[in-house]
Amino acid sequence: MEQVTEFTINLLDGSIKQDEINAFVGKLKKNELDSELDEIKEMIEDQLSYSNPLKLKKQAEFHKLGKHNQKVLDALNNIKSSADVAQAISGFKAIFA
Repeated sequence: MEQVTEFTINLLDGSIKQDEINAFVGKLKKNELDSELDEIKEMIEDQLSYSNPLKLKKQAEFHKLGKHNQKVLDALNNIKSSADVAQAISGFKAIFA
């Protein structure tokens, strides 16, 4: 998840350059980041399936985080498959607004 995390942080704080965005999108479209996307999917499944009747607040937090991360994964997959990458990246940023 390292490259996805770094991309997200740099995109959101505005420190990313256009060539770095293009490189990341290129890797996404060439399926070079599929292992990271699979890691994220596994993490989401763990978060959404977390169950502890003695820690209901923590369970709710994990489920909320899992739903948020699912939106992030969906947006990354949208960037990967989209012809309009700029629009897809705008949608990705909107998740964090």
